[in-house]
Amino acid sequence: MAVETRQTVSGPVYWVSVRLRDGSKDRFRSGKDKRQAQRDNERCKREVRAGTYQSAQAKHQWTVGEYVRHHCATKGTRTAKVDLQCFEKHVAASRWFEAKSLVELAQADSIRWVDDLKSAGLSPKTLRNVYNVYTAAVRDALARGLVDRDPCVLPRRVLPKIVRKRRELYDPSALSRLVNPELAGERGAALFTAAAYLGARRGEILGAIWGDISEAPVLPAWRIARTYRGAPLKTGSEEGEKERMVPIHPVLQAALARWRGVWELIHLRAPTASDPIFPAAHGGHLGKDGGARMVESVCKRAGVEGLGIHTLRHSFITLARRHATAEQVEPITHNSAGRIIDLYTHWQWEPLCQVVLGVDYSLAGATQGATRFLDSIEISNTQAPPAQHGRGCTGGAARCHTEKHRETPSNGGKPSRGVSSQNDRFARCAARSAQRVSLAKAALLYAAERMGVAA
Repeated sequence: MAVETRQTVSGPVYWVSVRLRDGSKDRFRSGKDKRQAQRDNERCKREVRAGTYQSAQAKHQWTVGEYVRHHCATKGTRTAKVDLQCFEKHVAASRWFEAKSLVELAQADSIRWVDDLKSAGLSPKTLRNVYNVYTAAVRDALARGLVDRDPCVLPRRVLPKIVRKRRELYDPSALSRLVNPELAGERGAALFTAAAYLGARRGEILGAIWGDISEAPVLPAWRIARTYRGAPLKTGSEEGEKERMVPIHPVLQAALARWRGVWELIHLRAPTASDPIFPAAHGGHLGKDGGARMVESVCKRAGVEGLGIHTLRHSFITLARRHATAEQVEPITHNSAGRIIDLYTHWQWEPLCQVVLGVDYSLAGATQGATRFLDSIEISNTQAPPAQHGRGCTGGAARCHTEKHRETPSNGGKPSRGVSSQNDRFARCAARSAQRVSLAKAALLYAAERMGVAA
């Protein structure tokens, strides 16, 4: 029995060679600590003399499938379940690989498995995702001394190259239909308007609750802190989530005000801070599959070819970067990547609001019909006004409902008084009554749609 030394690129590695009673030898990797290798050698001597020694292979003979499942179950990351599902789904075409012994695994086996995945018709991105799950498990086994070599290192061009294509954007007429409640439905129009003016991912919008919307100077704030079913963000973790605050565009304020009124009429109560903004049929959060089905149904109802919600994230960033730099847009659309410079950068709220206010789909001819429709919705007094209006203004960008900003040629631009102001009050009361009737009708149509009743 002895301690053997092997020189590697990262330094010496120590192995323990054990001679058994029947004259055979057994070897196992101890690690990079020489003293630990000497202690392992003495322990093996005692076990051989006592007749209790078991070889490393006799203790547990792992297969590839067993160790990948074991690795995913014990690594404790939030993507462990998704990684295991990805491996299980695509390893079925190569059962021979799943039953392969881990210690006998070689590069030729990895190449053959990749060829099987290619013949199964997997896309380059999916194939690389599956291979990364396998690579992480095997290299974990290598670090624990269960295998002697890394069989995951492949020659060039064995793994297919991912070719990223530019996403096709919605044309102006299609986007105007998707944000129109009369065509896309109340919930669908609010959802697509939020996607167009937040620049957020689909899961970040569907995971939002009413408590995430709060008052702030210049523009209200939308707190993005979770994704589907309350799960951590894409760049966050259970220990420390990386949330961000996004200013709410005046057009989105109007759409949310209308959807909140419909929400109250449907549920016969005001929403609480913990209620989802876009609830599922059972009242809880929408999951990933449910969100995809809802987006597909909204596009079908509006008569638009479905390009998904993520397309509007591309549109928002494209329009925002016409008047702002990438460093100014990133705090709105992406969580911090953890770079050192991010720790020293403190973005003020007002510059972020200016970035959002600069996003104007009408300039690109995207939502002309929808902008006219949303301009007819009155924004409540609790919501912050646009930058070009005064503090007491409750109107949108195209209309102003306060007497301070109302000017007529007859009075030289002074606020109207007397009979004129009384007529204005009557007109506003009539407009609010008509709006309540419209919201009630929309709520009934939405409830009928949920119950599967034809309108």
